[in-house]
Amino acid sequence: MGTRKIQRNKGRLPLGTALKIGGRNFRKHPIRTAATALLAAVAFSFLGLSLTLYAYDPAETQFSLLAEYGQREASFVAYRNEAEASTGSGAVIEQILGGSAVVEEKIPMTREDEERIERETGLQLSLIYESWVDNNYGNTLPAATTEEINKAAEETGGCYFSYFNGYITMSEADCAARGWEIEGKLPRGTEEVAVNNCFLNALTLAGMRTEEGVIPIADASDLIGRQIPVVSNSSELANYKTVTGVVFTGERTEDAKHGYCEYRHKIFVDYGYIPDSLFGSRAEGYERALVTFSGDRAEYERAVGFVCDARTEEGGYKLSAEALSGYGSANDRLSLMKNLFLYAAALFFVIDVLLLFNFVTASVNGQLKQVGTLVALGAGKGDLFAIYGATAVLLSGGAGVLACAATGACIPLINGLLTERMALAVRMILPRAWIFVLLIALAAATAAAGAWVSMRIATRAAPAEIIRRGQRK
Repeated sequence: MGTRKIQRNKGRLPLGTALKIGGRNFRKHPIRTAATALLAAVAFSFLGLSLTLYAYDPAETQFSLLAEYGQREASFVAYRNEAEASTGSGAVIEQILGGSAVVEEKIPMTREDEERIERETGLQLSLIYESWVDNNYGNTLPAATTEEINKAAEETGGCYFSYFNGYITMSEADCAARGWEIEGKLPRGTEEVAVNNCFLNALTLAGMRTEEGVIPIADASDLIGRQIPVVSNSSELANYKTVTGVVFTGERTEDAKHGYCEYRHKIFVDYGYIPDSLFGSRAEGYERALVTFSGDRAEYERAVGFVCDARTEEGGYKLSAEALSGYGSANDRLSLMKNLFLYAAALFFVIDVLLLFNFVTASVNGQLKQVGTLVALGAGKGDLFAIYGATAVLLSGGAGVLACAATGACIPLINGLLTERMALAVRMILPRAWIFVLLIALAAATAAAGAWVSMRIATRAAPAEIIRRGQRK
């Protein structure tokens, strides 16, 4: 008959009891505990800010700016990259920080650019060429004075203007998509133009002055078929174009939130139309492509996504809008500093690890006599970890929570600084939930790792030896 080995089940120390013992140990050094928690919270706050700034995403920021502002109009602009001539230590430092060795030069937009953007975004665009257009050549248009036009606009709240500041291309589909009506037709070829109803309104006040005299204009039919002088910039030659239609885009003088609408001061022209005279030379192409957003966030997302995806080493496209005012300068600086933020995050993480590791290790080493006694009484590594590790984890987790609060409070301050210094419309730095979770997790994990390593080292010796070491401290 064989002998039966009797196994003794070690008792488990209740977690509540373990936390009470651990808390009592930490309360023995309240100043050291409070100072460590405060320093850890500060260090983790800097870590959180560094990670937040490093996580800056140009695409996400542009989308947020457009969506939060509710931007209604924006423009796509084409550019090409040119090699930067700067050299020396400044250029080297810039490259280390993640800067670019190229500068972006604006280039003309073509019909092919417009078609590509429309195809890949599903948005409808209109090419624009900006140039002062003197439609008063020979004192022919309009008959109403500036005072009469301003008075009518003030009294009726309608849209009146007597000048043009550029050219815009639109199709019937573009107008229909915006809910606009066309009386007559849009121009075809280079000898025809169409005007906005705001220009028509100015003519109806006192008529249209011509070389033969003033002609009354009551509605669009009185204007269609007539010729108006269209003179670009400094040309001395009258350039008469036939008005083929009037585009009715609304009567308000300005959008309730976003200022003057671009198309209300432009002459509608055909796609092949380029100003005939621009300081004596023919223009190379249109300057940008206007897009009118409906307010659907998906439209902003598609526009920003296209701009980011189309970027190459040769060049690409940019978005220009009131909501993005100041964005370019801020983006350049933040992008340049991204690597610096990463280096700072790594430094603060190392500081946090060393700080908490040293704190937990010192706390355990200061209680070696108690550790040896508990081991002699049958306490396992799990019990010891519950006593010395769980309290440290809670303490460190609390420091992480404070760091999250401090990080969240600092983000609006940074955005306010960027808004003030760079004239931004809305915020650029966005809070990120994963960073807050990471801060708390890192704080707790570091304390747990420190406690576990300290327990492993401390319990390698016999209980009596551990007690003797504790008595020598």
